[in-house]
Amino acid sequence: MISMLLSFGSLLLLVLVLVAVCAPPVFASAHASASSSSANAATTTNNNDASPRIECTDHLHRCYSYNLLSSDGRVLLRSADVPLAVCYNGQWRTESNGGLVRLSSSSAPCVNSTAGLYSMTYNVTSSSQQLILTAQSSPRQFPSSVIFTTSFPDGLTNTSGCSNPITDEDGEGSTVISGWPSFRYPDTTYSNEYVSSSLSWSGSFMRPVYGTPSTGRRGGPTVFFGKTDAVVASPLDNYGAWSAGPGSSHDGSVTEVWAPGIPVSVEDVPAGFSSSTIVYVSSVLVGSRRKRTSITGAMHEWGSMLRKYHNSTPADRMSDVTLTKIGYQTDNGAYYCFCRGNCSATLLSKVQELKDMGVPMGYLSFQGAGASIGHKGAPWCVERWSADGGLGPNYPLPLEEFQKALGLPLQLYAPYFCPINDYFNSTGSRNWNGVTSDPSVPGCNDYNFWDANSNNSKDFYDWFFAKGTAVGMVSFEPDFMNQNRNCVPDFRRSVDGAARWQRGMADAASDAGLTIQWCYSTPSDVLASLEMDAVTNLRASGDFC
Repeated sequence: MISMLLSFGSLLLLVLVLVAVCAPPVFASAHASASSSSANAATTTNNNDASPRIECTDHLHRCYSYNLLSSDGRVLLRSADVPLAVCYNGQWRTESNGGLVRLSSSSAPCVNSTAGLYSMTYNVTSSSQQLILTAQSSPRQFPSSVIFTTSFPDGLTNTSGCSNPITDEDGEGSTVISGWPSFRYPDTTYSNEYVSSSLSWSGSFMRPVYGTPSTGRRGGPTVFFGKTDAVVASPLDNYGAWSAGPGSSHDGSVTEVWAPGIPVSVEDVPAGFSSSTIVYVSSVLVGSRRKRTSITGAMHEWGSMLRKYHNSTPADRMSDVTLTKIGYQTDNGAYYCFCRGNCSATLLSKVQELKDMGVPMGYLSFQGAGASIGHKGAPWCVERWSADGGLGPNYPLPLEEFQKALGLPLQLYAPYFCPINDYFNSTGSRNWNGVTSDPSVPGCNDYNFWDANSNNSKDFYDWFFAKGTAVGMVSFEPDFMNQNRNCVPDFRRSVDGAARWQRGMADAASDAGLTIQWCYSTPSDVLASLEMDAVTNLRASGDFC
């Protein structure tokens, strides 16, 4: 099967580079090229002088009730009208049960300044630790947006253990430490001609979710839309420590609520940590008339702001053979994935046949049964890597000799490592300190594997990639990014464990002159790649498509 790299930047989001001709139109990648018109869309489409803003609507100024208003004062998203709750020591702390005490520097408990800042500060009782909630209307870097931030100046310890009966698609509790902001779902709880439905993305391969926002750690951006407006809501930073929320209030008593936050699986929040959510409003005002906007346009505008904020390198400035050339694919679903006989000769013959037909072959994606000897553990796990002498008996040529005979560079594959492997918890010459998955976590059945830990990720991949470059590797594909991030307790329990593991891999690739393609990624993985230029594309199609 020939793997074609397709750019769907003209469809739904920031940038979309997909692998395989049958890839569905999902929201995916963070680095594909966008046209100059879409890159400038944020300035050309929204020509309103004013900005969207938050309006506190309760007369007692408790600020439990607040609406998102358009620049001309129309209500776009309505408040969920639920009080703030914070998970501490396994219990929900609220103002009503005395677990939270709100502080204020003015007579009104919430501050609405001329700068468009909406702010509340709380003390978490019994901890002497503060929690600050802010909503900033259209700061300079983010026109036509409201940035919601939860800050922990003193940190917050013991933040896990609280429960919510609502679960995500994998049956995992989607509880967050504190939900901010919290809005009603627009299409089921109230009628609004401006915003009446939603489109979201969730889970492996970033599948679209229609009609209701996605939820949980595997959830992602949501665009709320109607006849004239589109509102894009997503994390803005610290993507590995963001959840789309449970779809309800903290205790599940009020449903159909969009309330994102830090997952309650995080055990401690360090001092100085903050998590921000951006709500971007796309609408077009031509003179005194409102013109319809589009979901596609809104996603491009939002994506342009995030790429600029993270200083992401555009795909057309990247040197990556997988973005510019045709490759031959041997992943699951490809004809020769489970090759029998002399597979070295078979692949050499097949690629030569394509060359003879005039196909400008650029690389071979060498995966499947040739990636590693044995797969006892999680699907496709590596016992000994192909670049490290781990080819099975059906590949008689050592990989270095095979690559030279092929005359093409290689993309090599290693999703994670089997329970028994040559790199972690082994008796080999280099026994790295790693971390293990927990198959009992919902959505992690049968995923029993090892990974590099977040502290030595860069050192491990420096060492590991040197083995690959020695046999002609120019691109690396780790798979099952969803499970890598969500099934490893060491990554789940901290705000940055998964991010440091991913960044170590990406930094090692940059130093080695390699590029990375992530596979089976969640929306948070896609957004995290904005900060990692080595991650140039993400596969967004299933096997056997």
